[in-house]
Amino acid sequence: MKNLIILDAGHGMDTAGKRTPLFEDGSFMHERSFNQAVVKEMIKQLQKYDCLVKWVSKEEKDIPLSVRTSRANMYLQDFTKLYGKTNVNSVFISVHANAATERWGMANGIETYYLSTGHSSGLKLAQAVQKQLIAYTKLRDRGIKTANFFVLRETYMPAILCECGFMDYKPEARLLRSDAYRIQCAAAIVKGIVDYMNLN
Repeated sequence: MKNLIILDAGHGMDTAGKRTPLFEDGSFMHERSFNQAVVKEMIKQLQKYDCLVKWVSKEEKDIPLSVRTSRANMYLQDFTKLYGKTNVNSVFISVHANAATERWGMANGIETYYLSTGHSSGLKLAQAVQKQLIAYTKLRDRGIKTANFFVLRETYMPAILCECGFMDYKPEARLLRSDAYRIQCAAAIVKGIVDYMNLN
């Protein structure tokens, strides 16, 4: 079986509202900073496995969702032409940080989304990744949820979207800014993918 892993770092640096509230020192974090760091670390960790990894949102600017999904589907199409449909195992993972308000709030924890009307394997992928995110981070388990998100709906493979903590909950915002937590999240998502795809 040939394995294709497609990664998406949600949002761009210029996406309105996708940032933490201001910390006491006047600083803040763009969501993109977290998402991008996790995807880069995942790519590094996945190098030791038997798989091809593609990143559909490398650019700093906000890549339209339709472009992200078109790139993903094109990579899958090319991969399938090369190896044959029955010999291809593929997943799409979109990495995000959550927010409930524009001010500091109390919502917290980790959740993973899949498309309820999509691939039945989307649920299994979500379960595998959510399990590892909670095991690695020890944060509150908000569970596995369904949504009609564009990137889940328009990709032709099992697809999930991970919300790795709340940017507007100060304790988690501090984690989201830290290199150690970013590496931890990347390792957890990779472990979930490895378990789901049975990677060597």
